[in-house]
Amino acid sequence: MGMYDEIGNDIVRRVINKCPFCGESFEYIEWQSKSFDCLLKHITLQDLRDNDRFEIHTICNRCNNYIKLRLQANIFLKIINEADMLEENED
Repeated sequence: MGMYDEIGNDIVRRVINKCPFCGESFEYIEWQSKSFDCLLKHITLQDLRDNDRFEIHTICNRCNNYIKLRLQANIFLKIINEADMLEENED
């Protein structure tokens, strides 16, 4: 498979938190990407801000389906900000 970078589920789960095929919750899944430097780096929100577009993928632990998302960074970050605001309002 080669080199890649990882994006933690703590970031991605704000946009997608269940497998679109079986509905299993993504509690312990790490997402991989080749859209960055591919140095086995853990991608941060700042790294996402520095890219226009990126692709991430994972495999569901329950049904073994391959899941790939192609995202525009500005839209992804907007969704994350809105999710964070909703969580703050619930507290």
